[in-house]
Parts: sequence; C-alpha cells; structure tokens
Amino acid sequence: MLLNNNKMVTPKTRKTCYLLAAGTGLAILLYSQFSTNPSQYSDGHYRSLTIGQTKKSYFGPKSIIAVINTPKMGTGGLFTTVTASHDCSTNNEALQSVNLLDCEGDRKAFRTHWFDAGSQTIQQHREEHPEGQCLIISAIRNPASWFASMFLQRGGGCNKDDWPTKEKLIRDFRTFLAKNGYFRPLKGALPDLMKEFNVVSLKEQAKIIEENGGYSMLGPATSESDLEGCELLLLSMDQSDRWPEIFEKIDPEIKFNRGASRLDQCPEYTEHIKVVADYKLSKEERFKIYTNEKHGGHFVEEWFDAYKYMDVTEE
Repeated sequence: MLLNNNKMVTPKTRKTCYLLAAGTGLAILLYSQFSTNPSQYSDGHYRSLTIGQTKKSYFGPKSIIAVINTPKMGTGGLFTTVTASHDCSTNNEALQSVNLLDCEGDRKAFRTHWFDAGSQTIQQHREEHPEGQCLIISAIRNPASWFASMFLQRGGGCNKDDWPTKEKLIRDFRTFLAKNGYFRPLKGALPDLMKEFNVVSLKEQAKIIEENGGYSMLGPATSESDLEGCELLLLSMDQSDRWPEIFEKIDPEIKFNRGASRLDQCPEYTEHIKVVADYKLSKEERFKIYTNEKHGGHFVEEWFDAYKYMDVTEE
C-alpha cells in the first residue's frame, strides 16, 4: 500500500518487534535481528500488528537502541524509557552530536538529532556485533504545537530573569517564527529515515497510520540502505495515556518514563507558557514557513500537508 519500487527483499535477518505508542505526534521504530530464518517483504510494505502479540525482550545482548529524533518531539522521554531498566554508563568516545551509553551485555543505546551521526554509530556497532538487534525510534508531532515548544525551549530555565512579560513573550515568538534558520533541525532526522525505507510521502503514511489505528510497520531495509535488515514501525503518538500499557506489552522490563514538559518544569510560569502554547499562527506566518527552503524545505511542506496545517482556519 505504501509507495515503493515493488522490490522483494530477502533480508539476512528477520524477527518482529511490536510497539505502539502515543503522545503528540508520530514515532518511528526500526528493529532487526540476524537469524537463520529469512523472510521476504516488499520494500516499503506495511503490515498490521496485533497489540496482543508481544516480545519478552528486544534489548538483547549485543543489540543497539537509537533515538534519532527531531528536537522537541519526545526525545528525552523515549530515550529514558528504553534505557532506564538497564545498567548503562556514558561512552565518552561517541561522536560530538551523539549521547551514547554502554549497557550490560555489549548493548549500546544513544540519542541524537542528526541522522548521519546516528547511522554512523549504528554501523560501527553492527560491524562488531552483526548478530545483535537494531532498534531506532524517531518521532514527529503536529506542527500546531511544535513551534511553541521549540520557542519555549530557547527561553532558558525557570528563573525570573528568563521570563519576560507575556506581551513581550508573544512579540519574541512572532520574531522567532519570522527568522530564517531556526528550524534547520527539522531536516536532521526524519527525512533521511524516510529515504532509507523508500517512504515517498509522509502524507500517505499518515493515512496508513489512521487506517491501522495508530501505526505503520515497514521494512526490512534493503541491502542498498545503511540500515540494512532494520524494520520500521511508524506510530501515532496522539494518545499518550496508552504509553505505559503499550510499553508493558512490548517488554515487561521497560519502565515507561514520561518526559517532563515545560509546564512541569516551570509551573509558576503557567500563564506565560499558556499564552505561547495557545498562540495560533496566522495564514501568512504558516505560508512563510511552508515556502521557505531555509526552514526545512520539502519536508516541511510534507509535514504541514500530512496534518493539513495550511488548511487550518483562523479564529
């Protein structure tokens, strides 16, 4: 159903991992396991999963779990969730843009906002441990909430000096929306992950996710991919109340950890945060971002189209 080149893939490896998730966007999970029982799947083909189908553990010996994710799309919470139940320590030899942990059983886990750094880290690990599993999680959220979240992150901590008046906060937010270059990280992770699985249209994937009830599973990646053998599970994160239940079904060892929001971090500035979070971008503001190559280019167009963000009417 997904657009693809109609190629049949016979991976060297195949084992299925099941994960559904919820929150404020879409999450992507890629999983692979080298084995002696290869299966065939069409490149880019998606298939249904049953939430009752579970796996005792996907973070097996010599495996690697990666959170390759856009800023302000749940990176911290996802990373903590997959690593909190394992004995891990910081690896000081990681690439500058990668937070890499060495875990028991020759396992590794890392987080990054940049695909190239993440892909390189995965390849290095799998060259040493080709029999290990590979799990990558990424996410996307509705642009209607992402811009405010990205702006508030830039505001610093919860000290009084970090927070201007509510009126100035809105003026600063409008300036933030109008400037070039602030949204370059939108191109850092998900667009390249999509290419690895021949995902031609994020909008089409959004339709599949809706039809499937919150997810789309793709892969395994072909031999032409830097992530050969990995599988991709594209998930909806619009139902965050289901996260604990879902992670428990995937692996009882995983202890779900919800990332702290800006509101959780600075409750005394609830009204300040709310005034930005409730701000509705005008048609003109959305159009400038939509058409500005420096803001993310074609991917931003796909992102907006997937959520029909340009069709939102102004109140």
